[in-house]
Amino acid sequence: MSEAFCTEIGPWLRTAARPTIDREALALLFAPPVLYGEFYPWQGASLAEPPARCSTGPGAGLGPAFGRAVARAAADAAVIGVSFSGGMDSLAVLAEACRQARGRRVVAFTIALVDDHGRAAADVAAALITQLGLRCEVQVVDTTETAAVAWSPIGPRLDALPQLNAALAARAAATGCEVLLSGDGADEVLEVPRFATCELLTARGPRAALRYLGDRGRGSVLVDEAAAVLARAVPQRAGARMYWGATWATTLGAPVPAVVADRFRARVQDWSTRWLAGHLDRCREHRSWAARFAHDAIWPHAPLLDAGAIPERSPFLDAEVLTAAAALTPAHRYDPDLPTPYQRNKAAVVSLIEPDHRPMLPPAKQYFQTALGALIEPCQPRLLTAAGVIDPAGLDTADTAVAMTVTATETWLRDALARGARLPGVTS
Repeated sequence: MSEAFCTEIGPWLRTAARPTIDREALALLFAPPVLYGEFYPWQGASLAEPPARCSTGPGAGLGPAFGRAVARAAADAAVIGVSFSGGMDSLAVLAEACRQARGRRVVAFTIALVDDHGRAAADVAAALITQLGLRCEVQVVDTTETAAVAWSPIGPRLDALPQLNAALAARAAATGCEVLLSGDGADEVLEVPRFATCELLTARGPRAALRYLGDRGRGSVLVDEAAAVLARAVPQRAGARMYWGATWATTLGAPVPAVVADRFRARVQDWSTRWLAGHLDRCREHRSWAARFAHDAIWPHAPLLDAGAIPERSPFLDAEVLTAAAALTPAHRYDPDLPTPYQRNKAAVVSLIEPDHRPMLPPAKQYFQTALGALIEPCQPRLLTAAGVIDPAGLDTADTAVAMTVTATETWLRDALARGARLPGVTS
């Protein structure tokens, strides 16, 4: 049955009387800047970037802005859900939600993943909640739980495993939650950038700069940091090209993947070339590579789409938090006095957590590459192939980003057609 939906933003032909998918626009999901930058290539689909230098002072407003962002996200929900992995970012959200609950139920949801060191995320999350004395309920979502992923006309979901997020959202809805909060975007928005040695040396002295270098590692790190210093002495155009070569050239500047069908390769390549040229022009706006990298880590950024029936919000992607974060220097993002490299590089997030709780914070980041890799479902891209968007022979050499985009796009197309959309080459 046909279902009414807005086609103003997304891969749609604007002149068609019936919602009709624009295959050229859809193919742009496989442009390297989109694949590895994780944003939507169509106009109006990204979050609005705050104006430059619009904050009142570096670091001064982040804590209050975050508190207000959590309040706006939770609004008047009687039951507040929080997607809680046991990491620093979602912990900051959960702790603030509990602080502001004022008698409302707060429920933390953790997916039952095992990290690459064999630690169960649910055990880590439960231990943190107990140690910090957070007043909330805890529910564990098993990886075998399934739920339909909510569909949006904006485009396919860009998260790694949308089926897990949909299962968590379904559990939250069944529990009575009226909103689901998360720590999405915190790494991109607040983590200390690369190339920050000069800024830290100037603002916080040799000890901070040396500790930052030690946390980043050795070898090519020293070459990168030296290049960032040298770039300040060369013409801006040359410095911008040096920055590009040291950062995004092998990902955003990669060749169009082999999976893109011949009829769309030229279009995808042309779009990528024009996007990269614009990006290189913008690189010249910053003499500081650290400032440029902090900007590029977040922008452009896709909106957070709901995975299920209840609204999802990340306080880190709130406009006020983004504005406060834009004013942060590396000296406000890195704290040499914190006890572990993970915490030192997450100093801005640590600052959002009550001082009495900081000794109990996670000492290191959890990674789930093995567990997530085992959960990627194989996909037969029948619709993408029939529409002539991809060449399935190219799947043999596809990396994880390409394979996941194929799966997400095929799923999105199937659901779009079920809602009455037209796909040229497949439906009449």
